[in-house]
Amino acid sequence: MHVAVDARVSTRSRGLAVYTRELVRGLASVARTERWRLTVITGPTDSAPDGVEALHTDVHVDALGTAQAFEHLELPSLLRERGVDLLHAPHGVIPLGRVPFARMITVHNLATLRHPDDVGPAARVLANVRLQTAARVADGVVAVSRFLADELRLLLGDVGNLLVIPSGTPGMAADHSVDRKRARRLLNELGLVPGGYLVAVGGFSARKNLGVLLDALQHAGLDEVPLVLVGDDAGRAALRPRLEALSPDVLVEAGALPDESLLDLVASSAGVLHPSRYQGFAYVPLEALALGVPVVSSSLPSVQEACGRRVRFIPADDVTAWAEAMRELAEGAITSRRWVGRTFDDVARDTAEAYRQVLARRGVRG
Repeated sequence: MHVAVDARVSTRSRGLAVYTRELVRGLASVARTERWRLTVITGPTDSAPDGVEALHTDVHVDALGTAQAFEHLELPSLLRERGVDLLHAPHGVIPLGRVPFARMITVHNLATLRHPDDVGPAARVLANVRLQTAARVADGVVAVSRFLADELRLLLGDVGNLLVIPSGTPGMAADHSVDRKRARRLLNELGLVPGGYLVAVGGFSARKNLGVLLDALQHAGLDEVPLVLVGDDAGRAALRPRLEALSPDVLVEAGALPDESLLDLVASSAGVLHPSRYQGFAYVPLEALALGVPVVSSSLPSVQEACGRRVRFIPADDVTAWAEAMRELAEGAITSRRWVGRTFDDVARDTAEAYRQVLARRGVRG
């Protein structure tokens, strides 16, 4: 069997980038062991794992207009020439015409349907059309959690060839070792001390629900244990007055951070707060647990599915409960031992088996 994985990722989604990188790494190991061919479609300067073929392109996965000719005309031709049996697009963009290979997509969340106000009207329409069209023509539609599979059935109706392959703890978190010099430099830049701050990761979009944490900060009384916000500035304008009303002693905006720096920051914290109203999967809580850091999360089905009772759950909009959770984390009353559950090696093996199932339905031996 010869599988091509489109490893180009959107700059707007850290979760997609983590999933794609970890899946490709795991699939490379599976392909070597089981002796099948793996090709990755990637950017002009990106590398592929050892033993994996690379198909480079400078067409970005978010590109529109004439760049669509690559997705629907040039790419199918290139894959046909290489004898590819199946194309897997973790970002969900696949050729829509008749092609000689199977097509599989991964769906990570339905945020544009559940929380449409987080994106502009044009982007919302494009994302929804892409998802519904791709789900209709794909030979396999992967949901990264059982919760998300139920969401797909509820919001899109009958999704043919739906495959539930739960995602896992990213290997970069499971294997992370804090570089003390690098961590000390980062904490000094942000004015922090080890164990003396809390972290919220994910940006400012409405579904991330950071407003509840800003309200809780005013009630928590943690003058010496600031909350550190990590993520890009998208959506910040809606929260600007409330952000600027808080003292730098209680709120630190770190911006977007490279993965290694983010993991150092989380590993050195007193705890992670995850107040999101909607997530397709639970990467942030799982990364924290892999680092041995306690997590308090909103009561999301996807997080409950992935983390079980290892996370403290509270209602998303209960300001009083979030303020109390902040105090307990700061005082060390909520603790966690390092835990890594399902890994991306598991995800890769299950995904490879899904490839074989999809190809078997087309009469191709995997």
